[in-house]
Amino acid sequence: MTAPPLDRRMESAPAPLFAPLGLALPLRIEQVDKDAFDADAALASFTLRSARAALEADAVAAAFDCAGAPGEATLALTRRLADEIGEDAAVLGTLAAPATLAADGAVEREAKRASAAVDGLCTAGVAALVMLEAVADPDPALFGAFDAAFNLAAYYQVPVLYLARHALPGGVAAAARAAGARWAVGPGETDGAVASVPLELFGGDGAHRWAAELPPGVRLHVSSWEVPADTGVESVAGLCRALRA
Repeated sequence: MTAPPLDRRMESAPAPLFAPLGLALPLRIEQVDKDAFDADAALASFTLRSARAALEADAVAAAFDCAGAPGEATLALTRRLADEIGEDAAVLGTLAAPATLAADGAVEREAKRASAAVDGLCTAGVAALVMLEAVADPDPALFGAFDAAFNLAAYYQVPVLYLARHALPGGVAAAARAAGARWAVGPGETDGAVASVPLELFGGDGAHRWAAELPPGVRLHVSSWEVPADTGVESVAGLCRALRA
């Protein structure tokens, strides 16, 4: 049976979902070397499942990929995670966002790579796609070149979260949504049911105060970028509990 997509999970969950992104912290928690993680799918799956439990997270991703299309190992691990925990947790697919992919100017080539990534991740069983935008000032006009990728996600009925590393300039969020993203956020921003949690909250205080100031209706708290490896496990779990309170 196909696991429910992220938007349906958000609607039916008894409390807001929590998605700390990245591999750095899970690898540190389980004391696993990245080369060993990449070479052993069983070890990689165990690492992510175990770290998810320790962090009290509701989502997991096989990679944190700003480089382009996921490789076969990432797709295989994504399929494995979807089979093993897809009913209990949202398995996310990550890929670079349009401006990050097109940073070298090869827009047409990168648009094809994005479409291939979306197709591979969706057929692997992800609950949502997270487009990671590392460029500080993305050009809204670029989204039109990536129509095929967004259309594929819509075909598979997999929602897209456009997650920017930097605050979104005017017009970018609207362009992302017009292209097909369900949500578009930068650090500390909200878009409907999604809030992007600033990384400083993962290692410090202020979670209750920050959560109290959010608009009503937030159903997913996602880290604004990859959670650093040296972040304390209890501080992340505590943040999760504060955001769900």
